[in-house]
Amino acid sequence: MRLFIFSLFILLLCQAAAQESNIFIVTEVSGKAQYTDKQLNKEQQLLPGQQLSADASVILANNARVSLVHKNKAIVLNKTGRTSLQTFVNQGDKKNTGLINRFFNYIQEGITNTGNDKKLEKYHEQYITKNAGGVKGFAGGEYGVIASSPVIGMLRSTSVTFSWFATNDSSFYDFQILDYQTDGVIYKALLRDNAVTVELQKLVLEPERKYYWVVQKKLPGELSVSFTFSDEPYKSSPEVEFVIDNDKLVSAIALLEKEEEYQKADALYKKLMEALVFENNQFIYEAYLRLQEAQKLAPDNQLIKNLTAAFLARQGLIRAGSEIINSAGNNQ
Repeated sequence: MRLFIFSLFILLLCQAAAQESNIFIVTEVSGKAQYTDKQLNKEQQLLPGQQLSADASVILANNARVSLVHKNKAIVLNKTGRTSLQTFVNQGDKKNTGLINRFFNYIQEGITNTGNDKKLEKYHEQYITKNAGGVKGFAGGEYGVIASSPVIGMLRSTSVTFSWFATNDSSFYDFQILDYQTDGVIYKALLRDNAVTVELQKLVLEPERKYYWVVQKKLPGELSVSFTFSDEPYKSSPEVEFVIDNDKLVSAIALLEKEEEYQKADALYKKLMEALVFENNQFIYEAYLRLQEAQKLAPDNQLIKNLTAAFLARQGLIRAGSEIINSAGNNQ
């Protein structure tokens, strides 16, 4: 089942990123496998993630196995010896509906727009303009403190880590959670670090009531000075809104668990499906946690890195998304 789901997962990378109908994407390799095509003088090792043209041939040793995807069809090769990929060029398409269809759209949007910083920035600008699916709040502009994790939208009353990029100066950080309706301070911390974990369940937060968090940098001599965050945006972060809603998340999980595709998926792809559903239900931080968990399950999976970068761009965290793209060495 893992091979099947993974092949479907790669499908839209083949369609969108390669943009050629006769490109084959290698999704998984077990045992000794090599390939050759018109551009090669000798056989080369076959690795997951490689793109092969239709004139390529795959050579398998005894007991080797290779999974590929071509157009929207999963292909498994397990016959010892040489197989020409031209054999599979004219195979038909398979239609997908329901959760799998939404999952493919999610993958396609992520993969298509994360090849490099330029693509990611364009995607970010287009997505924020149309504001479809994400949550506004992480503004750029003249703000001097930039969030690095998407704590926004709906949150569970549990431990949450708020983080932002260090300003690389001698500043301290004044972190606050405030009531949106009254501007009353609910939680306050002066920090040297650029992250803080808050146990929201221990704060007096009402379900469905709106709150916001904000960070302002202060120099040592300013620690006792009180001033309004919004007066000096170059010293602060945007005011990022959130609402506590435990029941809605429970309902979203219950509906997802009834989906046949989710039930059949393995642990890795369940995490990705959860990320999709949680983001659509505005549980942005929960979606982010699922993407991090997926990355732990498959640390070298390039697609998960790209999906995370696209997710962050949708939330307005373009710098965080860009760092993932660059650390991943993505040169598409």
